Amino acid sequence: MSNSTAQQFVDDSILLRVGHIPAVARMCHRLGLIDLINESIPCNTDIDLGTLVTGMICDTLSGRSPLYKVEEFIAEQDTELLFGTPVDSHSFNDDALGNALDRIHQKGTLKLFTEVSLKAASVFHLDTSQCSFDTTSVNVWGDYDDSHANQKAPHITRGYSKDKRPDLKQFMVSMLCVEGNIPISGKMQNGNSGDEKLNNEELQRIARLLKPLGQNITELTYIADCKLITPENLKSLDNLQFISRFPATYKEHDRVIEQAIDADQWEELGILAETPSPSIKRQRASYKAQESQVTLQGKDYRALVIQTDHLDERRTKAIECKRLKEKLLIEKTIKSAGKTTYHCPNDAGKALELLTRKNKNSYWHITGTVEQTSIYAPGRAPANGPRKIIGTKYHLCLHPEENTVLYQHKLKQAGCFVMITNTTKDKMSASEVLKTYKQQYGVEKNFSFLKEPLIANDTFLKKPSRIDALVFILLVSLMIWNLMQRELRKSEQVSSGQLNDLNKRPTKRPTSYLLMSHLSGVIILKTGNTRHLTRNGIKPQGLNYLAALGFDQSIYTTPPSPSKTQRRP
Repeated sequence: MSNSTAQQFVDDSILLRVGHIPAVARMCHRLGLIDLINESIPCNTDIDLGTLVTGMICDTLSGRSPLYKVEEFIAEQDTELLFGTPVDSHSFNDDALGNALDRIHQKGTLKLFTEVSLKAASVFHLDTSQCSFDTTSVNVWGDYDDSHANQKAPHITRGYSKDKRPDLKQFMVSMLCVEGNIPISGKMQNGNSGDEKLNNEELQRIARLLKPLGQNITELTYIADCKLITPENLKSLDNLQFISRFPATYKEHDRVIEQAIDADQWEELGILAETPSPSIKRQRASYKAQESQVTLQGKDYRALVIQTDHLDERRTKAIECKRLKEKLLIEKTIKSAGKTTYHCPNDAGKALELLTRKNKNSYWHITGTVEQTSIYAPGRAPANGPRKIIGTKYHLCLHPEENTVLYQHKLKQAGCFVMITNTTKDKMSASEVLKTYKQQYGVEKNFSFLKEPLIANDTFLKKPSRIDALVFILLVSLMIWNLMQRELRKSEQVSSGQLNDLNKRPTKRPTSYLLMSHLSGVIILKTGNTRHLTRNGIKPQGLNYLAALGFDQSIYTTPPSPSKTQRRP
């Protein structure tokens, strides 16, 4: 090759660090996302809405850059490799993205996300027999003076902040997930919405949501936290099974715990965590259970008292604070009582009895004795005998004593919580009830994805309607991310031990983050419309992770077929 030919080859070529993004784009294509969005929201713009949404999802899952940098992100990508057709990066400018968010909001984010989630449930054959619901608050900076309660867009205002930031305005996000962490319903809610009301709204629409999938509402198990248990919500739960935490505000809560501790007849459930072997800093919790029953609104429910060796940190801290406070009060009482002098033994005895009886049901109580002291006549003792005693005085010798029985009893209570359900014992054991409820952790983990400050606040989206649409983008991104993880864990590569973690050890629980890490160094050389992997190519673990998703290295060299509704350049 001559120097001029070589220089021409260099001029016509470009190196692109693509990483895991082609795999993300192919998951969107497998879902049929571009056609679904375009058919739901037709538009006559230069670039179709489905391609814009897919680009925003790829950007979101590229490392969480703010939305206003999407144009920069697209400029560094092989757009034909991602979308099936080449796209000018300027098509992803701020105005285009803003208009896209406006159209998504006008369509209705809940309706649109339901369409996407139902398609995902059908394509990936998701198990929708168990649904977990939860909410979170997302803090935002700004006045949002144009946000009002009666508008179509959710109201951004102050409410109960789950991040302990009542000084900031917020909006809420509700999410219904299947298989632990895959969202099939979710939307932005008013900032002052209560979990009790949001649970009720979800219960009212869940039958309509699952009907297209042929899911019978009577076969569904609804999982939520303790805010689910209200008189109004219990009426809506008559037609479906549910599992929840029993609120400590009910008197029955303390009764069944006391009853279980007194009976001391626990069923060993053992360690339920699926995580690898515990570390020194974090040991896995072990559980015991005891069946009981509670009556609410005239109806009996199954109550499971769960005892764990991992004590509730907030409850144990409250116990320790009260214990220390009572000790300080006891010491103060002892100091004050010790200064009192009695001239009658009966008076001293009554005072002692009153003090020792006063705190019998506290963490500390007073014990002591009455001691007498002789009162001598003034002057020096005579040389031939003892000093003359002219009287006797009495005082109390007191000290604090800990009520260890009460302390241990309270610690046992701190290690207990109550599950409430209307499932029968023959259909779901205590261990299965607790395992099912622990799927709620997957929903809570999803919220950390949605509350990234760069995503929620640094996008300069000052319209509540556009934030509503942005939440839709984040929910779909979260769905894609968790679907990738699901496919990895269901693959043959897991059972055969071909997928490693970052320490090069086989893992049974691969994650999308591990996929991203093993593909992070992938670079392609693009010359004209031809693509080649560089000499290093894709490392063996990267190929294994791709195979677990059902892909191979051709997704880095061969663009996907364009979607039928896509705009062509």
